[in-house]
Amino acid sequence: MHKFLKKDNRMFSSYISDFFDKYDELNKYDTVDGVCEYLYKKLFMVAIRTLIYEMHVYKINGKLCGKNAEERFCSFEKITETAEFKEYIQNKYPVLLTKMNELVSNTCDYVHEIYENFESDKNLLNEKIAVNIDKIENISIGEGDTHNGGKSVAIVYTNIGKIIYKPHSLACDYAFDRLLRWINGNGSKYNLESVKYVKGAKYGWQEYIEYEGKLSNQEAKEYYYKCGQFLGLFYILGSTDLHFENIIVHKNTPFFIDLETLVGIPKYINFSNILETNFIPGIHDNVVYDFDYSGLCGKGNVSSKIKSISIINPRTDEMRIENTESTIRENKNTVYVNGERVKIEDYKNDIIAGFEEMWNLIFSKKEEFIFLIDEIFGDDTLLYRQVLRATQVYSKF
Repeated sequence: MHKFLKKDNRMFSSYISDFFDKYDELNKYDTVDGVCEYLYKKLFMVAIRTLIYEMHVYKINGKLCGKNAEERFCSFEKITETAEFKEYIQNKYPVLLTKMNELVSNTCDYVHEIYENFESDKNLLNEKIAVNIDKIENISIGEGDTHNGGKSVAIVYTNIGKIIYKPHSLACDYAFDRLLRWINGNGSKYNLESVKYVKGAKYGWQEYIEYEGKLSNQEAKEYYYKCGQFLGLFYILGSTDLHFENIIVHKNTPFFIDLETLVGIPKYINFSNILETNFIPGIHDNVVYDFDYSGLCGKGNVSSKIKSISIINPRTDEMRIENTESTIRENKNTVYVNGERVKIEDYKNDIIAGFEEMWNLIFSKKEEFIFLIDEIFGDDTLLYRQVLRATQVYSKF
């Protein structure tokens, strides 16, 4: 069994370990426990329906031993470790085996890509993100949406702290940084900051932003003033998808960690509606969400529309899969003042003032701003993403 899977008492760990053992890449580096954690979970979710179904078939046919449900489950788990069972699954479910092998192979290739790009970009990382970055100590993948063959955002643990690896172009970070430098140079009340980054051809690195949401009242006023400024800019650009998972509060500054939808295709009927940004709360018709997911106010909740896959009666021969209500976890967009979550209406004047400043600044220099937009977004080598439907819709397929 793979050394990682020996650490904990995980369901079907021996069966899943066979897929780990085929790939030397998982043993080549000493820093992949986070990758193995991700792989186990992914392989488990791919195989679990089939394994549960087969367990019930064995149960009905009287092939499980034990005095109770727990013992009979353990009996089946031992069966999955046998060569006979593995051959049976391979013959009956060849597509399942292909999918699981591809998952491990693609993940190993991705780990190698991260290490390779880390070594080639080390000087740039030290120059633009943090000094004294020297080696990778661990990698955690599976953060956020998938891109380019199932790759997802990775948290890379280095000798001095965490940085972010993204398996897609950071063209939007480049564009956003250019826009903020122009705005800051043209009289913005506050200096607007963006996430530090290194842009590769089809990938990129970002600094890791720590959540610091406990603010003084003055810091909160500055924070919401800046939010108003950003809202004005996002509205003009037609930005969307600025929901609560894409924003981190860091003292008096909102940091936007995912700007793939910085520029959008105008929806002319709703183009005058700032709610399209998803940055501020609003009532939306015909959406897949039944909770506030806005960047400013979104918070943890329970959703009856979004379903999660849950294992009922785990580690028994009565185990089954059910779709249950999802629990939406708290994110890093929440502001606290004096130990209490702020009420956004207490800072609405700051938001409005920031919005008006951005609006007036851009329109007072409209021709110059349009020239800048043409210069930035006229580069055909830079790619930008369009999200035509909510991510939750795509996740169902």
